[in-house]
Amino acid sequence: MTNLQKIREKRDISKYRLSQLSGLSQTYIGRIENGSTSIENVTLKNIRLLAKALNVDYTELLD
Repeated sequence: MTNLQKIREKRDISKYRLSQLSGLSQTYIGRIENGSTSIENVTLKNIRLLAKALNVDYTELLD
């Protein structure tokens, strides 16, 4: 389980809601969470969008 998924589930936010908050697609978020797209391959811009939507520092998604 990725940090993204752990944080998202801890905050009780669905992938759909996260996609609305971040402007990124549910499919893209799902690929990050299931490992199809490694967090290391996600642009810093998108990491920051996800972090802002989850109200965390972007580094928490990278740990």
